[in-house]
Amino acid sequence: MYAIGDKFEVPGLKELARAKFKGTCDVFSNSSELATAARYVCWTAREEENTGLRSIVCDVIARDKEIIQKGEIRDMLEEYPELIKKDTGIEKSGRMKGVVSAV
Repeated sequence: MYAIGDKFEVPGLKELARAKFKGTCDVFSNSSELATAARYVCWTAREEENTGLRSIVCDVIARDKEIIQKGEIRDMLEEYPELIKKDTGIEKSGRMKGVVSAV
């Protein structure tokens, strides 16, 4: 829905999709489905085009840093380390590109 709203320039549809996505991420933040959704958001559009949905994923990760210990979330963050906000206290490890650790 968000992509359709973006393509056809329908701001209300984008906002509705964003609100629904945020609610879903909040409910499933401690689930492997968050990793699936984040991968889809990252894969479907470039970062500058999809900040509306990416920011939601970033906020969920920033709010609950312990979820990066889950295998699916950790794997997803290795693929898309840009989802880690700079102010979260989570940073990429210097030992191996893409590996994240809680600081």
